[in-house]
Amino acid sequence: MKWFKWIFFVLIILIIVAFFMLPRLNNFQVDGETRLTGITKPVKAIRDKKGMAYLFGEDLYDVIKAQGYVTAQDRLFQMHIFRVLIRGQLSESFGEKARESDITYRTLGFYRAAEKHERILDKDTQAFFQAYADGVNEYILNGKDTWPLELSLVGFEPDLWKVADSLAIMYFLGWGSAANMSMEIMAQMLIDKVGYEKFMTIFPVNINPDEPSLTSMIPSLKKEKAEGNYAQLNFIEDSKMRSMVSNGFGPIRLGSNNWAVDATKSPNGKPIVASDPHLATNMLPTTFYPVGMFTPEFRAVGVTVPGIPGLTLGRNEYIAIGVTNSYGDAQDLYVETIDPNNPANYLEGKK
Repeated sequence: MKWFKWIFFVLIILIIVAFFMLPRLNNFQVDGETRLTGITKPVKAIRDKKGMAYLFGEDLYDVIKAQGYVTAQDRLFQMHIFRVLIRGQLSESFGEKARESDITYRTLGFYRAAEKHERILDKDTQAFFQAYADGVNEYILNGKDTWPLELSLVGFEPDLWKVADSLAIMYFLGWGSAANMSMEIMAQMLIDKVGYEKFMTIFPVNINPDEPSLTSMIPSLKKEKAEGNYAQLNFIEDSKMRSMVSNGFGPIRLGSNNWAVDATKSPNGKPIVASDPHLATNMLPTTFYPVGMFTPEFRAVGVTVPGIPGLTLGRNEYIAIGVTNSYGDAQDLYVETIDPNNPANYLEGKK
């Protein structure tokens, strides 16, 4: 039993080390004062027992800057991972295994779109995003000794945060929340098989939520084919099409969860708003970052995605705001024509 005693002894040592040492590995400042460049009036940051920050200030832009600072304290590694993923720069740290991911995101061009988007922001919106970026950069520049341990382990040295970084995350989230790309691919495959006119008779533009899903409709389509009503519906036998319908595509998604309860129906006599943003919460760190923000004109508590200023969903003293996924048409696909003189290129614009 000696080996059991040694294992038990080692486990006890590890537990003790973890209990006393791990909380100190990411030991950023939570007490006292720190000076942030450009703050017009003092901002007070109070953290509760779970570490959630509540920010109190006289000026909204000061509070937004403080939000950027405390978010970077807690989530700088997560924010930087978002950024290098979207920019298509994972290969710089993870090598060949990240190459396909980089090619995908550089092709999609979220960061290019974000840079263009930044140039057309109105003055107030630009100032809002810039205040947040300035807060993040205060921590990047002055808090290096307390950067998250994960950055050192992976070898990341984050560069300064930009407004385009925040906008790029918004594009990235929009892409991940869309659900119609497979439908559009399947629609084009149907058109290629049966022609546009017949396609329009079997592929509804609008979908009634009470109708069965497309996958449950396949047997009836086969029946129609067998009876001769749709002689050209041999696309169902196509293995690629069948895979798209039954596996890659799955049931048609018609909406999401978003509901409210009247005050007369709730236990405490106040209305309840609930929603399902469809962003994963079962991982660490989670997709959302909770924060409270208070000024004389603005008082709210809620969450946002690390890297995006303000609140995505939450409540103030008057209203609660939730978000959910409509599964609308958020992705557009194009059929490209390969240049016959140079197969490495495709044609763009009119001849």
